[in-house]
Amino acid sequence: EPLPPDAVIEDFVLSMRYVLQGMRVVYEPAAVSWEDASPSFGEEFKRKVRIIAGGWQSVIWLRQLLSPRFGLVAFQYVSHRVLRWMVVPFLLPLAFIANVMLAQDPVYSLLLAVQVALYAAAAIGHHLQQRGIRWKPFYIPFYFVFLNVAALLGAYRYLTGRQPVTWEKVQRA
Repeated sequence: EPLPPDAVIEDFVLSMRYVLQGMRVVYEPAAVSWEDASPSFGEEFKRKVRIIAGGWQSVIWLRQLLSPRFGLVAFQYVSHRVLRWMVVPFLLPLAFIANVMLAQDPVYSLLLAVQVALYAAAAIGHHLQQRGIRWKPFYIPFYFVFLNVAALLGAYRYLTGRQPVTWEKVQRA
């Protein structure tokens, strides 16, 4: 069955179509694949945005996989695609706004302080990353924020129809 010509992440759509037909997709430990890393975080950001826009597309196209009849696959699909790319990126800014509005309560004030510390650590991590330094206490918060910003832009690209099917090939070192 041919894939639609506008499939953004056709490898994922293809494999999940097999699952919809009752087949299994399994991990093969002997299979090896090599992919060069993006040469810069700017290129990696573009790649993530494209993949996440394609993730939105695949959730729409493969929405049958959200059915509990698919058991563990449905759970994995919801947790890996739906929550990670379609829900959490929108909840983070809402949680921040809610904590700002509720900060007079000690519990929300503490939660706001934790959020501000996370975003400050992410900003420091970004600063260090630009200098080629990846120190985990700052790199992990930076990468978390990086992925969620890419998810918001990927959602925007998908919802506005601005994500092209083709992508610019990254120049590798």
